[in-house]
Amino acid sequence: MLKIFYIDSESDSEVLDLFDPSSSGIAVGKITVSCSVEDPTETERSFVRRILSIVDYNEDGKLSSSEFSELIKAFGNQVAAEKKEELFKAADKNEDGVVSMDELTVLLAIQQEKEPLISCCPVCGEVLDSDKLNNMIHMNLCFDEGTGNQVMTGGF
Repeated sequence: MLKIFYIDSESDSEVLDLFDPSSSGIAVGKITVSCSVEDPTETERSFVRRILSIVDYNEDGKLSSSEFSELIKAFGNQVAAEKKEELFKAADKNEDGVVSMDELTVLLAIQQEKEPLISCCPVCGEVLDSDKLNNMIHMNLCFDEGTGNQVMTGGF
């Protein structure tokens, strides 16, 4: 598959036949495989925008203290829930009383390395494991469910 993208670098996707493993050479469908490189910072910001949309009830792009509390509750992390005021103050770097998207991005990045905040998927409530890539894929699929844009993405 990598050979396809290497040979034809102008194309960012390729349609491949799906074969029935129990039959010799019978195509039963097609699959589109694509490859793209995305800026990790933009990926993180996009993910935070999606998380923000869960509890940003007034849609101002910022989280009030009560909205932030709802988000921490949705993360399903009891330890984080017990110190949500402390986390809110740590996130609100400019001390304007709300947590912006950029401030939330920084908080999530720092906390995920130290002591992860997200224990459960904030969309479906499923308990997440320690595999960060699978967790990200899981949450992205949950965000996209029902939108017609349910595309599994990931990286190495």
